[in-house]
Amino acid sequence: MEDKTQGHQPKNIVESTKSWARQAWAHLESVRQASPLIQCITNFVSMDLVANVLLSAGASPAMISCVEEKKHTQGADSTHESTDAVAAAKSLAQTSGSIVAVSGAVDIVTDGQRVVGAQNGVAMLQKITATGCSVTALIAAFVAIDPSRPFEATATALSVFGLAGEIGMSKANGPASLRANLIDALHGLDRTTVLQHANVSNI
Repeated sequence: MEDKTQGHQPKNIVESTKSWARQAWAHLESVRQASPLIQCITNFVSMDLVANVLLSAGASPAMISCVEEKKHTQGADSTHESTDAVAAAKSLAQTSGSIVAVSGAVDIVTDGQRVVGAQNGVAMLQKITATGCSVTALIAAFVAIDPSRPFEATATALSVFGLAGEIGMSKANGPASLRANLIDALHGLDRTTVLQHANVSNI
């Protein structure tokens, strides 16, 4: 697994990345200790992976299907890079008073002022249905244990999920094996791995 946190980056960027990695571990450890109950309103296709991602991270899933969802399409795919959406994401965060996340090769998170990118993950995750639903549920678990800092919780959840994907991909032969390995990797993440490889930085 490539270490993206080092190299020839300026010292202040490296220190910022290390700070985010420490927050990522603190959040994951807190989820494992508190086991927050996360209510998930999703469809039957997504339920299995969403529930298993939450369980492997240490949270407690409560799965609910939404009858009304049948009337609507789910999710949105784009041919644009996530970084192309920074301005729109900042505007939405400012007008809604919310934290906005845009997934992609780099997962963008903004509160309307600050913008960071979680740079963990692998492209093969796009070939597995419900990974977007699953990481959203993981974000909810991280926010549940740190509700006063949803910006930080969102960024670290995306990084942790992406890191689990990287580890899972190193042992996978394709989407099916990555799905199983993703769950195992999330369950097995330890402090050293998160501190060395979680990669969040300012955009």
